[in-house]
Amino acid sequence: MTIPAVVSILDLGTTAAATAGMRFEASYTSGGVQTTVQVDISQIMSTGFGTLPTAGGTGQILNKASGSDFAAVWSDASSFVAANTTSGLTVAGSTSLAVALASVAGLSVLGVAGTASAIATALVGTTGQIFGVRTSTGGFFNATTLMPGPFQTSSLAAFGVVIAEGTSALQVAAPSTAGNILVDQGTAANPAFRVVSGDITLSSSGTATIGSNVVSYAKIQAGTGLAVLGFATTASSNVTTFVASAANQVLQVATTGSTIGWGLPAQVLLNTISMNNVATAGDTTSFSASYRSFLVTFDNVVPSVATTATLQLQVATSGSTFISGGYVCQAPTLTSQANTVSVDTSTSVILLSGSRATTQVGNGTTYGVNGFVRIFNPTGTTFRKMITGQLSYLGGGTAVATGLMSVNPSGFQDLTNALTGFQVSFSPGNIQTGTLKVYGLT
Repeated sequence: MTIPAVVSILDLGTTAAATAGMRFEASYTSGGVQTTVQVDISQIMSTGFGTLPTAGGTGQILNKASGSDFAAVWSDASSFVAANTTSGLTVAGSTSLAVALASVAGLSVLGVAGTASAIATALVGTTGQIFGVRTSTGGFFNATTLMPGPFQTSSLAAFGVVIAEGTSALQVAAPSTAGNILVDQGTAANPAFRVVSGDITLSSSGTATIGSNVVSYAKIQAGTGLAVLGFATTASSNVTTFVASAANQVLQVATTGSTIGWGLPAQVLLNTISMNNVATAGDTTSFSASYRSFLVTFDNVVPSVATTATLQLQVATSGSTFISGGYVCQAPTLTSQANTVSVDTSTSVILLSGSRATTQVGNGTTYGVNGFVRIFNPTGTTFRKMITGQLSYLGGGTAVATGLMSVNPSGFQDLTNALTGFQVSFSPGNIQTGTLKVYGLT
């Protein structure tokens, strides 16, 4: 059936409700003949002609389901818009979509203030603030809270160091003198530049210099005992330690003049012997190969008997057993009273004073024997051990002008054995008082 170009559809009654049994009626004229056509309402509603989909939900909209005629479905509005991380907002079936956000306060950004997921809100800043993650106590960098933080807006001091002040504006530690360093002041105060003081100074280029006369002995590196610091040779070098290795050594320049080190001095005091009313006095411990010869000095050695004593010396070749024979000795004595020289000899001792009545030692305590004897190479075993000396004393006279004696004894023990010691004594009598000193000579 083909509907003619002119169709009249009669209005339904305004008081009647359309039901499934009702019909639409249309009439048309063709060739002068009027024809009437009736169509059931249910027929119209159940065919593609003008059909609406059934059901649907509140808020849904009619959506074209496909390109076919009359294809439609009820759809949620959200199905038209899709959001994802790569393409943002898209609309099904369309190429563009205009989105407008709600109005918020000025000078703000959208974000989430806490660490938990939440809908973004406006984070509003104030003058001088920047956005950053800060600590709960006001610091900047912490992953717990995102909110505006303080920022210095005023001019900062030139060449200063910026210091975080928590929730307050940034501060600056301003330098005042070249070479100062930034020093931590603890939690109660800001770091501050301080002048480097004490033993060193610091230049603006970073060069540290030790000041003159500032390093104390306590700050020098600890070293070995019985040692000194010095330079071993004439060449420039680091300071080194010279450690003494034996008793009586001294630090000295070698004979070549190019090195220094510890060694025995030319003369070393080895023993001091004080005498007080003793029969003999001597030394059996000082002789050693460390010294070439030994010097024995006599300091006011006085006999216990009056005007008849002779000072003498004996040596030992085994311990403290002193030899009483085999000596070759002479003692020339100059007497000031007669201005004459008399020579005494002995084979039992080395004479240190005259042995005759006119040259023996007086017992005046203020004019004892003074002088020295030298014993050459006592530890050698090849040659005889020569003993020489020079001594002075007051003889048997009562006046210095008439009783002064000067004696130059010399002699040796007629053996090549090494000597182990010596002793001195008066004959007759004891040694009333006096002091002996024994020196080693290198």
